[in-house]
Amino acid sequence: MESIKLTLSIPKRVLADAKAYSRLTHQPLSQLVSRYFSLLTAAKAPKGKGGRVSRKVQELTGIAKTSKSTKDILLESLLEKYTK
Repeated sequence: MESIKLTLSIPKRVLADAKAYSRLTHQPLSQLVSRYFSLLTAAKAPKGKGGRVSRKVQELTGIAKTSKSTKDILLESLLEKYTK
């Protein structure tokens, strides 16, 4: 896949958290951003084009209503992934 450089302006704290998560998961920050954009656009795609989006992805992207915060959902997902 062809790549292109992108310049983003985000709050310093968000970048610091993203870099920490990147180190924790051993994934380049650019890969995380790319995956997020892919999930975001798949979640907004009409049925049939992007397939079914899981409930967790819907909650994280704000499509589905939930009483949990985004951080709680992400933490649960990471704990589930790395503690099994």
